[in-house]
Amino acid sequence: MTCAASAFSLSKNDFSFSAEADTGILCGVINEYVLVNYYGTYEELSRLDWNIYGLPYIGIKADGILFRRLSLHIDAKAGIPCGIPYSMQDYDWLKKPADDILTNFSTHENYVKSYFNATARIGVRLTPAEYITITPFIEGTYSRINFSGQNGYYQYSSDGWSENLEKKYLEGTVITYLQSYLSAGAGLRTEFTGRRVYTSFSYSCHPLVYNQAMDIHHLTDTAYLDLMDSGFTFHLDGSVLFTVSRLVTLGLNAQWHFSYAYGNSYSSSTSEVSFSKSSSTRGASGRNLWNVSAVCRLTLPH
Repeated sequence: MTCAASAFSLSKNDFSFSAEADTGILCGVINEYVLVNYYGTYEELSRLDWNIYGLPYIGIKADGILFRRLSLHIDAKAGIPCGIPYSMQDYDWLKKPADDILTNFSTHENYVKSYFNATARIGVRLTPAEYITITPFIEGTYSRINFSGQNGYYQYSSDGWSENLEKKYLEGTVITYLQSYLSAGAGLRTEFTGRRVYTSFSYSCHPLVYNQAMDIHHLTDTAYLDLMDSGFTFHLDGSVLFTVSRLVTLGLNAQWHFSYAYGNSYSSSTSEVSFSKSSSTRGASGRNLWNVSAVCRLTLPH
């Protein structure tokens, strides 16, 4: 009994822990697509570009290492909606497949109502050299964002859009968009630890995705629901930190996220509770987002 207890007990050298707080800005675009089936080929019928220009956010991270080999990581970030309007554009090619001309265009103020992102990761640390650590890992990510398109104007013409068309102005909420995103996959993290400088770089690819998006067109009282379970996600992450004391390091972090997902599309009147599946169209979504932040890390002694 004494030997078994000793074998599974943790000493100070078997466990280490660090926590980070960061604050930064999120930029990029989330694309919303309507794809229509023309004789077995899906083509872009409509696209909405939800642009983000510098959404402030705060985040936390926690890292633990067990037995000097097992790496555990969790992080979360939340946007700080501050009432700043970004922009959203809506494009329609309603004469496809006969003609590839743009027929409808509108632009609106885009307000981010909420943003949240969280990732959990587990990996195995390898040390090919004294100051180098390589960690292959698996991870899962959950993300949720809510947009509100307001005011703006539209220009519609069956003969084809041009910037000289009359602008018809709108007031109030025009379109709202809520997207929840789940994905899972694997990646690799490389760390270089010097006496005063720490750098890290990681990349991951997620072949497993599930994206649920609700788009409500308030002027027509129509709701569109896209359930997308095919696609991929690609993510890059890099940090440079400088040692301030034995426990504290400060630095910068940058991330880039790219994803694409597609699946079935449904529609309903906003006054109804049931959705009808579309037989000719499917929904799709793309993300091209990047963020930079200032980081403060606290490492507990071990």
